[in-house]
Amino acid sequence: MTENRERRAESRLDLRALDVADDLARDDAVIQAALRRISTRAPDAEWPDWMIRAQRGLAAAAAVLLLLAGAVLLTQSDQSDPADPAELIQHWARSSHIPTNGELLSAYMGYRQ
Repeated sequence: MTENRERRAESRLDLRALDVADDLARDDAVIQAALRRISTRAPDAEWPDWMIRAQRGLAAAAAVLLLLAGAVLLTQSDQSDPADPAELIQHWARSSHIPTNGELLSAYMGYRQ
C-alpha cells in the first residue's frame, strides 16, 4: 500500500480522556492540578482599581438614563382616556386617533381593568 505507517501513527488522536470508566487516580490528578493552579495564582492587584472605575462609569450611565427618563415623563401630557365609550370615540375623533382592535374591544365590551 502507499500509506506511510509512521505518519499514520503520529496523527492518531488520544481519546483516553473520553473514557467513561471510573479512574480515581486520574480524577485525583485533575483535582490536584486544579487546586495547585488556584493556590499558586497571585491575586490581581489591578482588580480593585478596575472595579472602582467600572462602578463610576455605571453610576454615570445610570444618572444619564435617570435624567432622560425624567425628561420624558415631564414632557408627556396626561393621556388618560375617558371611561364612557361615547366620550372615548369623541376623544379619538378630535385627536385623529385610529383605534387598535384592543382599544375597540376595551371600549365596546368592557375589557378595561
